[in-house]
Amino acid sequence: MASLGSLIDCREVDTLYRLVSAGVRAPKPYGYFNDTLIMELRCSRPSIDLLSYASEVCGDRPADCRYAESCWHRCRGRPRPASAWVSPHGHLARRFGGPTRFPAPPTARSAGCDHPTGYDVHVPHIHIITPCVTPQLRNSDDLSALEREGVRVSHSTIAIGPASIESEYDAALCVPGTIQSALQAQSAGADAIIVDCMGDPGVNACRELLAIPVFGPGQTSMHVAAMIGLRFGVVTVVDSVIPMIENLASVSGLERKLCGVRSVNIPVLEIDKDPQKLEEALLVQCERAVLEDGAHAIVLGCTGFFGCAKALTVRLEERHLSVPVIDPIATTLNIALALLAAGVGPSRRTYPAPRAKPVVGFDLPARADAST
Repeated sequence: MASLGSLIDCREVDTLYRLVSAGVRAPKPYGYFNDTLIMELRCSRPSIDLLSYASEVCGDRPADCRYAESCWHRCRGRPRPASAWVSPHGHLARRFGGPTRFPAPPTARSAGCDHPTGYDVHVPHIHIITPCVTPQLRNSDDLSALEREGVRVSHSTIAIGPASIESEYDAALCVPGTIQSALQAQSAGADAIIVDCMGDPGVNACRELLAIPVFGPGQTSMHVAAMIGLRFGVVTVVDSVIPMIENLASVSGLERKLCGVRSVNIPVLEIDKDPQKLEEALLVQCERAVLEDGAHAIVLGCTGFFGCAKALTVRLEERHLSVPVIDPIATTLNIALALLAAGVGPSRRTYPAPRAKPVVGFDLPARADAST
């Protein structure tokens, strides 16, 4: 606790130990998130009335709280990291300068509790935006495969933009719709956003505007490939996407790690027409990437290839080519969850909020504080 003395004042330390004496174990500091100290409190006596104790400590128990004292609900204010929960109405959180994390409460509903679910423990919510107007590019089976216990995955497409993205022109057309969908997802309570395209269209713009992290599968999966292999290759849809991926690798500082980009010459809108043909074409190009380009890892260069990575890894193994094949959308989801848990988001020095100025012709915010 000595190391926390410079971070919180004596009254807060006193309050902390008063909580301990009431049956709450001393907090474990998690670090800072948006200038907020994240702590963990583990209650050894679940029956403790923390609303009453908050009233005693803070002196501002709300008169209008309609939830039972043993019921927890997430702070609905400024977005919080996925690892943070707060006490009822955030009283103790305010005393300690930020959200206070508690363990998941019992699963049973409290007697007389009128909260819709009895207990509302925050589950990380990842929203995936497919930056195209073609809804068939991502189906419910894909989302089901990405979801797991303790993770919520939602999805949307954009209202205006291209049918698919296979060029810089297509990518430019999708950006306004992607920004609009990202703002809507943030308002709906998403903890992080993934833009469902290997070109990462609109990712940087969304990072400037939003308060929650935004991830691009292209940048993310290539960085992962660079970590696990000396060199990596990318296998994408059509030749027109190759310069886009090479440019993204260069901007991301991965140009020397990228040993080649190949295509299967199957347009995005035809990926689902013949799955067997697609897998065979991917296998041929993956094998060539290893044998001819010297790849030590393979990145599937289209998020529409979702679900192919495991089969390709097995088939390459059968050819005595032991290289990992990276699924960009699944990998990005896991990286997003890891960074949320760590409380790490994009740097505001790299992605500053845009200056306030008029915006004509787009239903987008003109204010620099749109992310708050």
